[in-house]
Amino acid sequence: MRLFTFDKNTYTVHITEEALLLDVFNTIYKKDKPKSKDVAMKEFTFLWFYCDVTSPYQLIIDLIDREAEIKRDIGLPNSWRQSEDLKRAIEFYNDPKFWTIVRKMYNAAIIGASAINSTLLKAKELIEQSDDEIAAAEKIMRTLEKVPKVMQTLREAEKELIREIEDKEGKKKGSKTFNLYEDGLKID
Repeated sequence: MRLFTFDKNTYTVHITEEALLLDVFNTIYKKDKPKSKDVAMKEFTFLWFYCDVTSPYQLIIDLIDREAEIKRDIGLPNSWRQSEDLKRAIEFYNDPKFWTIVRKMYNAAIIGASAINSTLLKAKELIEQSDDEIAAAEKIMRTLEKVPKVMQTLREAEKELIREIEDKEGKKKGSKTFNLYEDGLKID
């Protein structure tokens, strides 16, 4: 089940009708009384950018930094804080029991690549602190040689994850796959 959709034409996040059947999301929606649902939609937008594996903000591994960037970019005030309802929704959205093995593997790959990145950012310190600076430098150089392969592998993994998401939605671009009854019910 897809909980949110992202409209690439209008750059807006929309909650699906199925998601509103779940109490964890419906609570946020009902709490916002006005018809416009501006507050609820901002919180859902925050939630999607913060949690969804296809969100560009997933590249920000530090959650405090990710939250600050999203808040700023979607226009939430500095005083805004995650409500307990939103925290529960984030926990629900991120629950690995709903993830496919492809998503789990992609998530692990991102964490692994982030660890490699952190190590490379400390390369100078690691070399200076080493008893054998030349050996440490050579080790860093061997790691650097593998970076393009890691990057290529991550891009391929991301494409595979997106392909899986599109297949599950039944909306693969260029295919003739449709959801049940999408093209109408034909009775002979």
